[in-house]
Amino acid sequence: VDVRFELDPSTPTTLADAAQVRQAVANLVTNAADAAPPTGGRLTIRTGRTVLAAGDCPQNPDGSSTTPGPYVFVEVH
Repeated sequence: VDVRFELDPSTPTTLADAAQVRQAVANLVTNAADAAPPTGGRLTIRTGRTVLAAGDCPQNPDGSSTTPGPYVFVEVH
């Protein structure tokens, strides 16, 4: 598997539980590797910034919703 990192240097420091982020990324990477063809493939881990508008904010199971505004993201493809 060809692993690539596309880490946006302008991504700010983010307050998050490091263990939970590591676990989430590890699970995504494991799932992607399991889905790759036997001959391998490309795994890309990307970080960046995004802004959620009010209409883009997901509804949570408890009825609350995400607050619109700036966020950082981690994407595994």
